[in-house]
Amino acid sequence: LSPQDSILLTEIVEVGVLPSFIHHENETRYSFSMLTRQGLRYECSSSSKVQ
Repeated sequence: LSPQDSILLTEIVEVGVLPSFIHHENETRYSFSMLTRQGLRYECSSSSKVQ
């Protein structure tokens, strides 16, 4: 997903945590994956921790 894309929450069937990593200027990026009803798996990262 790009920042302009979206997905309905009802389409997400599973969220998983992936290893975090250090990005530019020592910024920690928290990675996670989302699995949709259609079987698509998206791997994403954010500067915010997944809750």
